[in-house]
Amino acid sequence: RRARASATDRFGPRLGFALRSGVATLIAVLWGLFAWSACQQFTLAESAAESNTATLAKLVEAWALSTLERVNYLAASVEVERGAGRHGADLDVLRRRQRAADPRLFQVIDVIDRNGRRIATSDRDQPDDSARNFDSDSVQTTPSLIGLPRLVRGQMLMPVLRPLGPRASGALGAVVVEIDPDYFGGFSADLGLPKGASVVLMRSDGPLLARNRPALGTVGQSYPDSPLWRALEKKSAGSFTAVETDGARRVVSYRTNAAFPLVVAIGFPTAEVYAEAWRRTLGNGAIGVVLTLVLSFAAWLMLRELRRRAAAEGAAAIAVAAVQSVGSGVAVLETGGEHRIELANPAFGRLLQLPERDPAAGCRF
Repeated sequence: RRARASATDRFGPRLGFALRSGVATLIAVLWGLFAWSACQQFTLAESAAESNTATLAKLVEAWALSTLERVNYLAASVEVERGAGRHGADLDVLRRRQRAADPRLFQVIDVIDRNGRRIATSDRDQPDDSARNFDSDSVQTTPSLIGLPRLVRGQMLMPVLRPLGPRASGALGAVVVEIDPDYFGGFSADLGLPKGASVVLMRSDGPLLARNRPALGTVGQSYPDSPLWRALEKKSAGSFTAVETDGARRVVSYRTNAAFPLVVAIGFPTAEVYAEAWRRTLGNGAIGVVLTLVLSFAAWLMLRELRRRAAAEGAAAIAVAAVQSVGSGVAVLETGGEHRIELANPAFGRLLQLPERDPAAGCRF
């Protein structure tokens, strides 16, 4: 028993330290894996959002370009009509054809000469020139020009100008069509976008041309502080995460091109992007908390048992020392099936004339 008590005194603290260190290391590894998994969840969610918004931005860009490309077809038709000697009334035919293809696209079709005077129109009630503004802060390098949206007879219209080619007569300058900006913004309704998504169509020098949410800005105004322009300074197409003009934080993909002076941007709100990642993170976190509590409780039980054993063995060692020091003969008996003498002091050995060192240990009675 003295040997066992000595071993407990010697190895007990080390065993407790090893147990605590092992459990602490296991918990640290567990939470390290949890943190890595959470980071992966958010990274994958952001990558998926960037991929989805980039695909939608390409789709909206292609749709906008195909829509504006009709202006080129219209200009070619006007050139053919004028080259054949036919005049203004033919614009009504062209407009009816366009309306048959898409009733909402061209609200007005005008032909102007090289001095900007209107030669023919599809809507004679439309005010001449209608305060069209094609001014730009940057050099126009595209064949077509997009003007600023403005209110005409209670309707918001956006002018698009396409110069006529060399086949036209010398008196002709360009074809100008008027498009409702909501025509572009309404296309996004068919894309199945998540709640709070943004669709923005801007002119490459700043003015907002169309958007799917009024809170994203006023059509015709410029927003130089938008994070979109900082991203465009780095590359012509890409993705970023930032707070947009309506105050919502989104993962945004954008594109621009050389055919028309347009910038298309699609954004998904981060609350939607990271919703699934947050659910999984919280679920894994709950599991981690339960495992941490279980491991901690198990370690506490084991440490308590070690302390209990150490205390019991310490008490036994004190009892042995007390028995050994008594002058009278004392023996500790086991009264179970074997009837052994478990412990006897030297005085007991002298009484029975037994060896003084561990007298009668293991003897039966």
